[in-house]
Formats: sequence, C-alpha cells, structure tokens
Amino acid sequence: MSKENTLLQTDQVDAAINSNTDIGIFKFEVDSNKVYWNDALKEIHQVQKTYIPHTDNIYGNCKEGTLKENLLKAHTQALLNGVSFELEYEVLTSKGNSRFLSIATHAFKSDAKCTSLHGFITDITHSKVKNIETHLLKKQLAYAEKLANSGSWKWDINLDTLTWSGNFYHILNRNKENPLSFDTFLEYVHEEDKEKIVAKFDLALKTKHFPDSNYRIVLKDGSIKTMKSIGEVITDTHGKVITIMGTCQDITESKVRDHQLKQKNKQLQLTESSTEAGTWQLNTKTGAFKWSENLYKITDFEYGEPMSFEVLYARIHPEDKSHVDEALKCVQKNGIKHTFIHRLITRNGCVRTLEITADLVSNKISNSKELIGTALDITNKVKIEHELIEKNQLLNFTEHLTTMGYWRYKPETNDVFWSDNLFQIFDQPKTDKLSFSSYFNKVHPDDKAFVKEKIDQSITDHQFYDFTHRIIHRNNSIKIIQIIGKVTINENDGSQELLGTCLDITENESREFELTKKNQQLNFAEKLAMIGYWQWDTPTNKVYWSDNLHAIYGHDKSDDLTFETYISYIHDEDRERVVSSLENAMLTGKFPESTYKIQLNDGSVKTIKTVGQIDRNNQGEVLKMSGTCQDITEVKRKELELLQKNDQFNFAEKIANIGSWQWNPKTKEIKWSDNHYRIYEFEIGCSLHIETILSRIHPEDIRVVQELKNQIFIDKKFEKIIFRLKLNNETTKTVEVIGQAITDQEGNIILFKGTSQDITSRVKAEQLIKEKNQLLSFTEEMALMGSWQWNPNTGTSNWSDNLYKIYDIEPGHPIDMDLFLSRVHTDDTNRIKKELETIVKAKTSKTILSFRIVLTNGNIRSIELLAEVIKDRQGNILEMIGTAQDVTDRIRREQDLIEKNQLLNFAEQLSSLGHWKWDIVNDIMEKSANLLKILDFNKNTHLDFKTYLDRVHPDDRDKVISEIEKILDSKNFDKFQHRIIRDNGNIRTIEIIGAVLLNEAGDVVELIGSSQDITEQVEAQQKIIKANKNLEESTIILTSKNEQLAEFNHITSHNLRSPVSNLNALLGLFKNSESESKKVEIFEKFEIVIHHLTETLNTLIETITVKHNAGGIKENLYFEQTLSKTKEILAAEIMNTGAIIKYDFSKIENVLYNPIYLESVFLNLISNSLKYKAPDRAPEILIISNVVNGKTTLEFKDNGLGIDMKNYGDKLFGLNKVFHKHPDARGVGLFLTKAQIVAMNGSISAESEVNVGTTFFITLN
Repeated sequence: MSKENTLLQTDQVDAAINSNTDIGIFKFEVDSNKVYWNDALKEIHQVQKTYIPHTDNIYGNCKEGTLKENLLKAHTQALLNGVSFELEYEVLTSKGNSRFLSIATHAFKSDAKCTSLHGFITDITHSKVKNIETHLLKKQLAYAEKLANSGSWKWDINLDTLTWSGNFYHILNRNKENPLSFDTFLEYVHEEDKEKIVAKFDLALKTKHFPDSNYRIVLKDGSIKTMKSIGEVITDTHGKVITIMGTCQDITESKVRDHQLKQKNKQLQLTESSTEAGTWQLNTKTGAFKWSENLYKITDFEYGEPMSFEVLYARIHPEDKSHVDEALKCVQKNGIKHTFIHRLITRNGCVRTLEITADLVSNKISNSKELIGTALDITNKVKIEHELIEKNQLLNFTEHLTTMGYWRYKPETNDVFWSDNLFQIFDQPKTDKLSFSSYFNKVHPDDKAFVKEKIDQSITDHQFYDFTHRIIHRNNSIKIIQIIGKVTINENDGSQELLGTCLDITENESREFELTKKNQQLNFAEKLAMIGYWQWDTPTNKVYWSDNLHAIYGHDKSDDLTFETYISYIHDEDRERVVSSLENAMLTGKFPESTYKIQLNDGSVKTIKTVGQIDRNNQGEVLKMSGTCQDITEVKRKELELLQKNDQFNFAEKIANIGSWQWNPKTKEIKWSDNHYRIYEFEIGCSLHIETILSRIHPEDIRVVQELKNQIFIDKKFEKIIFRLKLNNETTKTVEVIGQAITDQEGNIILFKGTSQDITSRVKAEQLIKEKNQLLSFTEEMALMGSWQWNPNTGTSNWSDNLYKIYDIEPGHPIDMDLFLSRVHTDDTNRIKKELETIVKAKTSKTILSFRIVLTNGNIRSIELLAEVIKDRQGNILEMIGTAQDVTDRIRREQDLIEKNQLLNFAEQLSSLGHWKWDIVNDIMEKSANLLKILDFNKNTHLDFKTYLDRVHPDDRDKVISEIEKILDSKNFDKFQHRIIRDNGNIRTIEIIGAVLLNEAGDVVELIGSSQDITEQVEAQQKIIKANKNLEESTIILTSKNEQLAEFNHITSHNLRSPVSNLNALLGLFKNSESESKKVEIFEKFEIVIHHLTETLNTLIETITVKHNAGGIKENLYFEQTLSKTKEILAAEIMNTGAIIKYDFSKIENVLYNPIYLESVFLNLISNSLKYKAPDRAPEILIISNVVNGKTTLEFKDNGLGIDMKNYGDKLFGLNKVFHKHPDARGVGLFLTKAQIVAMNGSISAESEVNVGTTFFITLN
C-alpha cells in the first residue's frame, strides 16, 4: 500500500514539474544518487537547461554561513529519519548573483528508509530586499520627521488611545506617557482653535474624510506653534470608522517666512507701481523667463500673455540689440551686477527707454545660474533731459534779456557753476575759478549769517528755502538779489546738489522783499498746521491750490488743476458722499464742514478736514468756492492709536488677571474695568455697592479688610493688601489690591483708585516652589550638591544647608570670600582667584570650575562649581548664582575608568581587538582608537552604517546586511566574520561578537561589542587546512598505489600461476613421454602456453610503464582533434557497422593531458562500443565534455549490448575480464584505460543496462 502511495505522490510531483514554470522543483533519488532540476530551478540558479546537477550541489552553490549549516543539518535528518523540512537559505548563482531561496521538501520513505527527497524552491530575494528596505524606510521616516519637524499620530476610536511618534513628543515638548487620549491632545490646542479642531474630527467621523487644516498649539512654557495636519480615516468592512491617522508638521517658521515673503512682495509691488519699474528672472540653463505684472504695462504687452526672452528680445530696438547682448554676456561671464540702457518698440510703434539692472545668482534648487534684475521705464526721464537741454538754451537767451542767472552748487566737493549772466550780476571776472567763497564773499556782511543759515538749512533738510539778500560790487554799489532753487540727490552716489536761479531785484526790492517774507510766513504757517488754501472758479472750472495744499495732496504744481482733478484724489469709499455734499452745497449756498479720505498717487491714504464758503451772484448762481483743507491724518492716527492702546490695556489686564477700579466715597460711585468684573465674577456693567463687593470677600478675611479700610480713612494712605474671595460657585481666589487715596486742597479724600490682581496662580506657584525647594534640598543631599549666591559688590554670600555640610561648616555661619578661599586647597587657591576675577571682569561664565577643598579633619574633597552671572540692563553684575557638587567619588571612578581604559587599549593592541557601540535609532557609531586603526579609519571620520559597509569587502556586504537583519529580528547577537579592504588594498578578516540593548518597549536601540582582526589566525588555519588537504591527497595517492600494488600482486599471483603450472605439467609430460609424435604435440602446447604467458607479462609491463610515465609529457589537447584521429584509425569498423558518432564539446573544448593516454582512452572506449554493438541496431555513440567542480569530465555513451552490472560491475575494469563472446575480446582494454586515467589522478566509472547500452563517466584531472 505504501508503495502505491509513494508512486502516486511521485506522479503528482512529476505532474507539478511539468506544469509549474514559476517554482523550482527538484528530485533526489537516494539509491541511484540521481538529482533532477526542472527548468524553473535552473533559471533560478542561472544555469543552462542542459545542466545536469549532482549530489554535491542538490541545492545549488550555497553561501557559507549559518543558513548553509542549517540546510545541511535538515538534509541529513531527512535522509536518516525521513523528516521533511522548510527553511530559507542563500545561494550564489553561476553568474555571481546572490539570491535568497525558500525551500519546502518532502521525504518519501520505504520500509522506514528515505528513498527519495522532493522539494519546491521559490526565489524570495525580492521580499528579502523589501524587508531590508522597509526597515531602512522606517529609519528614514524617523529622520525625515526630524528634518521636516513633523510627527505622525494614530487615534484608535474604540479604545480612545492616541499613539504619537517620537518626534511628535519632541515638537510638543512632552515626555512619553502611556496611555494618551484625544483629550490629551486637545489640552495642547489653542483655545481659539479648539472648537474648529473638534468640529474637524466630528466631520471626519461623519464623512469618513479627514480635511487638511492648520491650527495652533500652546506648549507648557506658553510658547505658541502653528501646525499643519493631514490625515486619513480608516474603516472596517462594515464602513465603521475605527482609526484616524495622519501627520502633523510644525510650520511656525514657515508661516513667519510666508508672512515676511508676502510683505516683501507687497512692498515690491508698491515700489514697482510707484516707480514705473518691474522685476524679471531668466534661467540661463532652461531659458525659463519670469517677470512681474508691472512689466506687462511698461513693455506694452497684453497682460497674462505667455512670455519668453525671445519674445521680449524681438521688441528691443534693432540698434540696441548688440549692446544688450554684450551687457548680458558681461554679467554671465564676470558674475558682477551691471546697469545698461536700451530702447523698446511698443505695439503701436512708440519708442520707450528702459534702464536695466542685471545680476547673476545661483539657484540652489535647480543647481543652475539665473539672471535676475529690474527694468525701469526712464522714457520720461530721457524726454525731460532732452527738454532740459532745450530749456537751457532758452534760459540762456532769457538771462540776457533779464537780469537773471542760473547756478549749481555741490556742497560735498565745493564745485560751483554760474551761467554767463550771473558773472555780470555779481560783478565777477569770468576768468576766476569759482567756489562757494566766490559767492559768499560778495554777500553783504549784514546778510551773511542769514544767507549761511538758509543754505545750511537747505542742505540739512534736502529742501531749498528761497531767500533774498544783498551783495556788494567791487565799486561798493549794493544790489539786491533773489535766490530760488531746489535740492537734488544723485541716485548713483547719493551726493547733494543745489541748483536754481538768481534774479537782480534791486529796483523793486522793497515791495517784493516784503511780499516774499509774508508769503514765506504764510507757507510756514500752513506747513506747521498742515493746512492748505484752495479756490474754485466754477464758471471756468479753474482751481487754485496753495503750495502746501499741493504738498498735502502730493500733486505736482506744474500740472493743471480742475474740479475733476480734486475729485480724482478722493478715496473710492468717500467720493460719492463728497460729490453729493458739494452738489447740495451749490444748491443751498452753504458749504458744510466735512472729513474724508484721499488717496495719493503713491497709494498712501490721508484724512482731510475741509471748511469753505460759497460766493453766488444775484441769480443764485455759484461764482466761486474757496476754503481750507487740513491734513488730520496724524490726529486720526493718534485717535486710533488711543483706541488700540485702550484695547491693549484691556487685553493686558485680561492676560495679567488685573482689573482697575475707582471709588468716590462721597457719591458712592464705583467704576470697574471689564476684567475687574471678571475677577469678582460679576456681570460686566452691573450696578455695584460696597456691601455687594464685601459679600464676595472670604469670611476669614473680611475683618482684616474692614480694619484696613478704616485705617485708610485715618492715614489717607492706601497700603497693599492681599485677601481671598469666595465666589458663588464655592471657588476661592486670592487677590492683591494696590491703591491710592486722592485728596482735595483741604486734605479730604475725594477719590480712591487702584488695581486688583488675581494672584491665585502665583500663590499656588509659591506653594509649589516651597515644595520644590524641599525636594531640591533632598536632591542636593542625595547628589552631594549645594546651591549658592554671591554678590561681588558687597562680598556677601548665601549658601544652602547642604553646601555648609559639604564644606564642613556650621549652617548659618556668615560666608565671605576669605572663608571660602581658606578652605580651597593651597595648590588650587591662586588659580581659583584668577578664574573668579576673569568671570567678574568678563561678566560671564562659560566653564565649570574644578578645585579641591580641605575639611576641618584634613580630608580632601574635589568640588565642581557652576556659576551664572546676573546683570542689570546696563550690563553691570548684580550677583552670581550657581551650584557646587562634591565629585570626589566620581573623580575616583573616572580615574579608575581611565586606568582600565588604558589597560583595555593595551589589551586591544596586543590582541588586535577593538570595542564599538552603534546607536541604531540615530545610526551613530562609536569605535575605540585601536578599532579605528584596525579598520584603517581616520579618528575624525564620521561613522555610520554606510561608512562601515563601504569598508567591508564587496563579496561580504550582503552577508553583513543579512547578519544585522537577523540580529535586529531575533534580538540576539551571533558571532560572525567578514573581510574588509583597507585604503592600501590590504584585505583583513574581522570577527565580531556583541550584545543587543533594548528599550522599555523591547525594541533594539543599541548594539555593543568588540571586533578582532583574525587575519593571521585565518591564514594559519588555511595553511593547516592546506597541509591537511595535501596530506589527504598524499594519503589518497598512497592508498591508490597500495591498492594498485595489491592488485598487481593479485594479477601476478593469479594470472601467472595458471600458465606456469601448465608449463610445469607439460614439462613433466614431455619428459615422461616416449613417443616422438606425442612430444611434438606437447611442444606445440608449450608454444601456446608460452604465447599466453608472454602476452600477460607484456600487459603487466605496459601497466607498470603507464604508472611510471603518468607525470610525463602533457599537452593542450583538443577533444575534437583526438576524436577525429580515433575515427581515422577505426574507419573500417565504423563503415562496416554503420556507426553514428556524435559529440558536444561546447562546455570545454580542450584539456592539458598526456596525448598517448587521451588517444588510448578514446580508442579503447569507442572500439569497445563498436565491438560490443547490439546485433539489431547500428551503434550510436555520444561523447560530452563538461566542467564539474573545476575538473574536466568526459562522458562516453553507446546503445550496445550493455553489461549486467549487478553480476559483473565489480569486475568491469579487471585484467582479462571478458563479459561477451567476441573473437577479439581479451579483457585488457578497460584495464589499461583505468590504469592510464588513475595514473593521471583521475577516475572512471560506468552505468550500464543489458540490451540498452553503457555510459562511462571519466574525470580527467
């Protein structure tokens, strides 16, 4: 029955082999030692489909290590006990690729003995790599969260448990706790955002979609962060929400940067719009071109039209294109900012002039160079310059007609320019070099101070103040001149220039001078009051504004003014109201006082208050409107600021839990701020009485408050008081009240005012501080630590009790510097004095002071002192505070550790050993100095797993990764070895042992261990192995020689005994025979026996010759040539038998061998196949070469008579052994063939089946 089951299972496996192309399948027949692989398995091992596996590599070329050992143990158990097994192992394919395989086997048994082993093998390399990648991705996620300042979270709805990643705890500055809940998270959410967040989670539970959002959190230290949250809702199979998970990122800095960027962009847009300028960018690598919106307007392109540099370049004036090319090339080549000018042709053919500023910057994101810059429309500027030239020509003509001249003055360089007519006005020779002194020397002495003041004021205010003064000619005649000018700033170097005209007004000086002074006074008054005068002539629609009104509106005085101009300045929000008011005024004849906003050309907004009057004719028609406008922007701003300050005061009161109050004891009137109502938990604005207020005071404190109130009326002074409130909800608050009594001239109290602060939290904090101080005292005692304060200005010190104990001084004893230094060890006193002086001088302390003290009993203790300097706002030292710790025991331990480390380093150097530590979480490695030396690393090398893996021999890197993965998975460290390659190319073998450190959750956080350079031991071991191998080979050879000798002895004794006995018998018969004819017959028998004896002796001699000449001539022989020669020798037999000889020498074509022996092997085996052919079929012979385990093999296969291996297998290669009746059969060919092969350290075996054929397997070397 079991045999039938086994056959059935075998059939199923065979069917699987034929049908499954993805799974590798193998069979191993134990009795016949046959191994079979299907094509899929051969593909896995990357061998050809013709490849024939053998018993040495049933499972392929397994990599050395624990996995291979486990596989071999399982295989042995399967063969011995019939135990099936499943496991994973690693192989190296024929192409050198490393693959991880999973195997599942089944052992077939018969009579409790394993007869065959079948198995299924799958390639799991991909999943293994994925596992490694998953592990690395987890680490990378942790690093990414850290870099991105983000954290992940998961909320289990059913359990209401919240899981945070480590970095989420870091962001919230919270220690890890277990468990967490949704309410824990809400504690951190900003009060103003809590409702939004709760609503978001409620929406996610309803819609099963988690919306992205931004919200704020408040940390325990009061700092506020802005978080960005994204998430996902997880549901079960019934659609019920079971989990919400996601990530949160701290975008506080990003928000700040975005806000700053928006501000900068807004400022840039305002600047562009006010200066007719725009910005642009050109990526020199990609050609990408960007520009600001204002450039569409400047360059006359349709807004939103796709732009490129080529499109813009086509608009550049043809005469300027080469100039533009050279300028841009210069910027790209030198990387220096450059400004140039070119013209542009608009769509309607107009020409505009642009001033371009270009610079070269590096784009760190795309790793490319970009040209950036600005474009400024200077068309009007150029036009003005041309007009200025023309006007200068007209001015020169005008100067000659009038007593006027033109001048320029640069204060910084004292450069002065006068027009020709000005030389004549000032009676100055044109040949003289001009300077400010040339002008000032002509000024009347009485006017010099006035003139200097005006010019200095103009230079200081960057605004020219027109003035009139007297000058004296060389003939002492006096002229009166009027100076009109303006101040300009050079955009390139920022220098000032004063320029203007000078008019000789001597004849009408009196009238004009008075008029000028009054105008100046009026203008000055207008400027001081921010007032301007206006007039509107309605019939002609002409408008007049005073100079200051032009300045208020930012309107150029040279531009025309109309009613529409005035209306255009009014803000959009107020324009309709103002126009309606004016229309109504024209109907009624009454001008209403009004306030409205105006918007200047630069976008700024002002608030204007206007009053006026209307003049009408007899028919009621309006002839004229006139009045004044006052700029009250600053007044409005201050009013708004006052409102904001009040709001801020209320907000500050709320934050500080402070409320303000007033009480008039005569009128009983009480005034409270809103927050004062909140502190007492009264409804804001409700009516208050003293009795009502006193009802809220805690019963135990009411008497003290009443006594203080009575004392205030007596002393008329308000002392600070602290008392408790007992509110309606039974809660208790502690308040601190500070006030002031206001008296009249007679000293009667007319008002009390002051503030109340809710100090409940402060009182609790003070109580907590007391508790903390108790804990601190306990901690100081445990840590052998004490705290201190020292005022270097007064020399006084305060010590904690434990510090007195450390210094062996009675607690409370006054401490000064002398007492402190008296306890310092004499060898350390001077150093400590200098270090303290340095701290006081530098007003900062950055180091720990270490010194020794000597106690009363003579014991010496080591102290470490840490100091912090407290300074006032001016940077003066107020005091120094700090701690002092008795580190005597620690220093002793450190000294012991140093000594042990020295011993360890010495031991490591002696044994080529080094210790190491690897922080798995942060991928940080620490290695001892000797280990760095062994690994050939510089001591400054940043060590992580990648750096270490780069040092590992390429062939061993997969092994190292596999070992680390196994350690991390199993949490157990098994010793392993690998090779490294040093910088000089030397290869060393390292053996690593270690241990695994786990955190509280049981996760691996750190590996520690030691690494030893065992190169010499490995080399010595390899030498021993090589010596053992040589010894084994010598033993094999010697055994073979002994076997050959024994065989030779057997042959000699067996094959020679019979002929010699026959000769002795024949000799006896010959001597005893009397008949001559009988003697002749006997003599003939002699010849036959002697012939056989000679033949046997010749064979034995040839065998000995073969064994002696085995190490003789060796040549590089090609199998095809040897076969061809054999076929020529056996040509007649091949033709007579019709034999077909095929061969496949593709695996290996040649071999280094004795030519006579190889020809003999081919000749004997092929001639045997022809000699012992089957009578019913033509001989078919197949010869195949191969390489197995580095050795060349031959396979001779025929379809002849075959041999009964069961009866004759052990006699196959014996001398004179014949198994078929053939006239030429002598039993010598196979004997000599084996002798020749063995003599060359080879082997020969055979498989045969009667009437099927025979196959000979030969290993040549």
